[in-house]
This record gives sequence, C-alpha cells and structure tokens, in this order.
Amino acid sequence: MFFHPTTGEYLGGGRWLNWQRFFRVTHRHLMLPLTLGITIVSAFSIAILAILISSLYIYRRWWKGFLRKPRWRHRQTRWGDLHRLVGVWSLWFLIVIGITGSWYLAERWGAAAPSSDKGYAMTQSAMGEPVMPTQAAFNTMLQKTQAQFQALTIQEVRLPNKAGGVVAFQGQASAILVRSRANTVQFDPVSAETVFKQDGNDLTIHLRISEAADPLHFGVWGEVQGNTGKLASKILYFLFGIFLTGLCITGTYMYGLRVGRKVGSIPSKNTPRANTPFGIWRVALKKMGWVAWFFISAVVVCLGYGTYTYIPFRI
Repeated sequence: MFFHPTTGEYLGGGRWLNWQRFFRVTHRHLMLPLTLGITIVSAFSIAILAILISSLYIYRRWWKGFLRKPRWRHRQTRWGDLHRLVGVWSLWFLIVIGITGSWYLAERWGAAAPSSDKGYAMTQSAMGEPVMPTQAAFNTMLQKTQAQFQALTIQEVRLPNKAGGVVAFQGQASAILVRSRANTVQFDPVSAETVFKQDGNDLTIHLRISEAADPLHFGVWGEVQGNTGKLASKILYFLFGIFLTGLCITGTYMYGLRVGRKVGSIPSKNTPRANTPFGIWRVALKKMGWVAWFFISAVVVCLGYGTYTYIPFRI
C-alpha cells in the first residue's frame, strides 16, 4: 500500500512482483538460484572488460575518434563509423559496469564486506518476536533521529521483521557513493532508545567499496543531489545502456556484412545472399554457429520462465 509521505494520503496499492521486479531479477540472476544466476551474469563483466581492452588495441588512435564525423558513403562505412563513435563515448560506461559487475562476482565468492547493520533490540518483549512501535514511540524516534543526525535526509524507514529487530531510519548525508543503509539511526521498537548510529563517512575502505558498487552500477549516485540529480543520472545511464545495446546490434550487423561478402558472391541453396538486411543477419548467425543459437535460446528460456512465474501474480 502506498501513501504520500507528508500528507498521509492513500495513493493506491501494488504488487511486489511487478514489471520492475521482473526485469530486475532477470538482469541480476536470470531467475536462477542466486549463487548460480549471479555468477553467470557477473562473469560476463569480465568479458566486458576484455572487450574494452581489446577494442582500444583494435581501434588505433581511438582518442581521436571522439569528434570524428561519420562517413555516409555506403552502409558498411556508415555503420562502422557510428559503431566506433558510440564506442569511444561509451568507454567510461563500460569501465563502470565492468568493474562493478566484477565486484559482484567477487562478493558472491568470498569478498563480501561484513554487514554494517549492527543494531539489535534491547527490551525483552522485542527480543522474543518482531514488535511494531506505537505512534508515540515512532514520533520520539523521528525527533531523536533529526537531533542526533542533523545531516541525514531520511529516505527509508525499516520496521522490525524478525525477533530482535529494530526501527531503522536510513538515507543520505555527507558521504558520497553510499547506499541509504550506510547512514542510519536505529532504535529499540518498544523503548525508542537509540541502539546504533552510523555515518557513511566512518565506514572502512572495504565497506565503502561495497557501498559504492550499487550507486555506480545502477546510476542512482545523483540522488545525493535531490530528485533532480537522481533523475539526471538515471537518464544518463538509460541513454548509455541503449548505446551499448546498439553496439551489440551494429557489431553483429557489421560482422554479417564482412563475412557476407564471400557468402553473397557465391549464392547456393544453403548459403543466404548477404545483399539484404535479412540476409546479413542470417549470414552472421550462420557463421556464429551453435554459440549464437545457444545464447538466443538461453534468453528465450529465461524470459519465458520469468513470464510464466509472473502471470499467476497478475491474475
């Protein structure tokens, strides 16, 4: 259930499993068990970094390509120049996604930082089961949070969901590139006494690296500047996400053009002509062999399974 944070007006209801959740879990672990899925997805970050390094070697004097105007003589020149232009402007994005993705892989296999959430309830009743705070206790916690952590802009309030659970106020303060949980004030849900306080600036280097991964990977690092900055960084990541997707498409298309020269010059019953867009894609897929069909099948199975698990919740 959704309510306006200041007026308390009821804004409507929603389901936990929605389209946003569907795309998130598909992207994060392909709907597979977490360790297996995250390992598969994160392993491709190594491929991204390898592509980045090799592209700088293949594209000689790439630093001169930022302002190079694409040539429009014919389709191979046109798509090749556009591919290189978008590629050099996307180098920073490849670095960010590649490094953070590799960090997720390392975290899954032993490099995870220790939890920064160290608050526990102290009253006997709250230690035995999760206890919701009363309205008066909640108001007291809010006042104490504002007094004890004046720089904190509250973005999340987490209520107890297990025995010994606390009420945690989380958000952004002066520390940059940290998740909301890095800045927190936590309270016993019954007595409203402060049990834990943490400023993102006080985290260890290991924790700061861990906290920086999500804002950098998701593109929400602009949220420390308010809603406008948060939206701007998300739009930036959205655009460069489209650019990288476009590079995959144009790269495959150019591969089809290149290998299609010989195939198209000797047409036969089993070799499609490469003088049409459809023929170019057929040539590219044919030359890639089982690798192309394996990954296409994997994507179809993943989306199909995800849709299957999604539909019952919609009904």
